Amino acid sequence: MLLSMTGFGAATHQAGDALFTVEVRTVNNRFLKVISRLPESCVSFDGQVERAVRDRIGRGTVNVFVRIHSSSTGSRSLADEGLIADYAEQFRGMAERLGLSGELTLDTLLSLPGVIRDDNSRAAGGDELWPGLEAALQEALEQLKTFRIQEGATIETDLGHQCEVVGTELEAVRLRSPKVAEAYREKLLERVSTALAGTVAKVSDADVIREVSLFADRCDINEELSRKGCPPGPVSTDS
Repeated sequence: MLLSMTGFGAATHQAGDALFTVEVRTVNNRFLKVISRLPESCVSFDGQVERAVRDRIGRGTVNVFVRIHSSSTGSRSLADEGLIADYAEQFRGMAERLGLSGELTLDTLLSLPGVIRDDNSRAAGGDELWPGLEAALQEALEQLKTFRIQEGATIETDLGHQCEVVGTELEAVRLRSPKVAEAYREKLLERVSTALAGTVAKVSDADVIREVSLFADRCDINEELSRKGCPPGPVSTDS
């Protein structure tokens, strides 16, 4: 079975009031590289996510995206006022020391890292979140496997067709190959006859045979045809 190195899988899983969404994308890589993008409440699960991926995938670059949405009515975005105050104090002190001018607005402060924190990310990243995340991750990996199998089957069919085309062309070359030396002999005799026309010079048959033999040896492609020939039957590979 041929597996495509490019793939995508996505899944959601509801655990209590938390909805886990996991997306997994893969691209070709000689080795296995796992890149996880987890919400703040799940960063402690990075190692577990990577182990789960390595249990299912042998190589490639694997990107894992995880989102958590709380369905509770109390979920809302909050501003960290203490952090905002720290940012403002630091910026004003820096402007005074460097003699810089400019207006510091609330919009600017709210756009800074860590100022706005969702209730979902404020929840403790305890072990209770892992079962829901793992369930979504395993389903996404299963979807990824299905995607790679389906795309791999398409690629395998195309490769099989291309191999048949190459095999047909190689057979045509193989049939043509023995005639090349004879065609060269005829052209050589024609050129020699034209060149020696009107002269008393002659070329012996031995000279022609020797020249044709050297040419035939140089253009012998039997070994190359044997190496490049497609094996009979469908294309197959170990996954």
